[in-house]
Amino acid sequence: MTLGHSILTAKGATPTGFILFLHGVLGRRTNWATFAKELVAARPAFGAILVDLRLHGDSQDIPGPHTVALAAADL
Repeated sequence: MTLGHSILTAKGATPTGFILFLHGVLGRRTNWATFAKELVAARPAFGAILVDLRLHGDSQDIPGPHTVALAAADL
């Protein structure tokens, strides 16, 4: 199982660390895209990983039960 996700880096950068962005209960990974793009442009040593939590966005085919504990374990 793989959660839907996007990896963002500054053009030409090789990040030495990554920041994981998680959306809220009613969101999806694209909610953070603009902010993440600005962050990696300003701090090219960091990349961003934007994640769709289970049953959100592109993370639809994840078997249940669907609990907060299992959503945390997915990460």
